[in-house]
Amino acid sequence: MEKITLNLAGIPVEIHLRYPDHIPLLLPYHTDCPPVASAAVPSEYIERRRPLYEPNATTTFIEACEIATFACQALLPFHRAIFHSVAFTWQDRGYLLTAPSGTGKTTQYALWKTLYGSEVQMINGDKPALSFEGERITIHPTPWAGKENMSQMRTAPLAGIVLLEQAQTDEIRLLQPTEAIARIFCQFMIPAEQTEEAVAVAAMTDRLLRETPVWLFRNRGLRDGTKICRDALLQYEKERNK
Repeated sequence: MEKITLNLAGIPVEIHLRYPDHIPLLLPYHTDCPPVASAAVPSEYIERRRPLYEPNATTTFIEACEIATFACQALLPFHRAIFHSVAFTWQDRGYLLTAPSGTGKTTQYALWKTLYGSEVQMINGDKPALSFEGERITIHPTPWAGKENMSQMRTAPLAGIVLLEQAQTDEIRLLQPTEAIARIFCQFMIPAEQTEEAVAVAAMTDRLLRETPVWLFRNRGLRDGTKICRDALLQYEKERNK
């Protein structure tokens, strides 16, 4: 078993790995601070999850994918969690694009970057961390940045969440908390069937929805839709600052 201590949203977490092949991807987050929590993927959990992967997926690959879930579990006592999304800054404020895998989060970010250039900066391309400490929710990078490995060492206050859906038309609307709660809760990276962790995430979800606007963005994955999304976020900020 290999060990490496990572700085995850300001918390030193010792990561335990049976298969060290992917340790190089973790090195930018290495810290010499003494760990205050630890994370490892149990072998039985890997076997339970195996049917969800391609038949040729190796145990090494599954461990590499699932370790973020147990890192999230380790962070919960410190009022932090890992959230499945693409996180980026737009005009120095942080936004999350979230949806089930394969819905087009990376495509949508690429459109934002193409259209708005330096206004948009990547934080993390797949599994950023959120800290709920203090007066604001803050987005942090993690080493689990998706197959494109898009990540930068930057943080930002969370300004909004955009739930993506594929559609034949482009439309966006602000959701009521009751409409968004189940979708938001499901994007936190906690192990399945963990009641205590679910209670902690439910409290985080409640705070997030009280403080953060959430939009449902049904789109075709084209530039016109991205402009509609950006205009809606801009209009919300203008009205909020009146």
